[in-house]
Amino acid sequence: MIDIIDELRVDKQISIALAGAGGKTSLMEYFESSLSGKLLFTTSTKLADDQAGVYDRHVQLHWRIPNAADLAGVWHSLLVTDHINYEQARFIGLNPEQLLSLKELCGPENIPLVIEADGARKKLLKAPEAWEPVIPTFCDVVIYTCALTALDQQIDESLVFRSKIFAALTGSKIGDRITSEILVDYLKHPQGGLKNIPEKAQKILFLNQADLVADYYSKGMKIAEKLRGIYDHCFTGSLLPGQEKMERLF
Repeated sequence: MIDIIDELRVDKQISIALAGAGGKTSLMEYFESSLSGKLLFTTSTKLADDQAGVYDRHVQLHWRIPNAADLAGVWHSLLVTDHINYEQARFIGLNPEQLLSLKELCGPENIPLVIEADGARKKLLKAPEAWEPVIPTFCDVVIYTCALTALDQQIDESLVFRSKIFAALTGSKIGDRITSEILVDYLKHPQGGLKNIPEKAQKILFLNQADLVADYYSKGMKIAEKLRGIYDHCFTGSLLPGQEKMERLF
């Protein structure tokens, strides 16, 4: 996945949106530690306050439009959010105007912009409400994450955020066991895994938590083969700190 991103950023600034569940935050941290050069991170939803410490610098906009001074200084990774909601212990994400301005600031220096565009309450899977995911139309790449550890577990709210919507989209019901067929049905559904992805964007699927699944490669490949031609690339792997690995399925 790093190779693909490096290839895309050779001659232009790229914008990457992360959606889904079971790995978005870990994927942001993986990019921070693995990609070279300057990297700018933000969110179009909300970000837990304890995540800010991962990055070299953190700028809070407090409802204003970002400017060049916000990007000044020496840094590898910069997190840009709006204000903090102390009651929720979350940083508020940027609105569409702020996001577009941030993209335009990144352009001249070819700084990749990584946007967490979905919220999943730390569940393994999620289904989107009407307003989700919040993916800017200018994004060049969308990476959709889900956890392989959800396989063979039951559909309920402890595992799947918005489980009733997930069940409706896949023709299943609460309490059903999540099979690879159900997961595939969700990932290819236009109101599921493909929802709000810009037409021009490359679609990358990441099946996370492979380290916790026996025979993860064959299980991942079973899912991947049914999504070939729907997603542009598919990876499986683990994002455990110090044990990160990525294996390409197509």
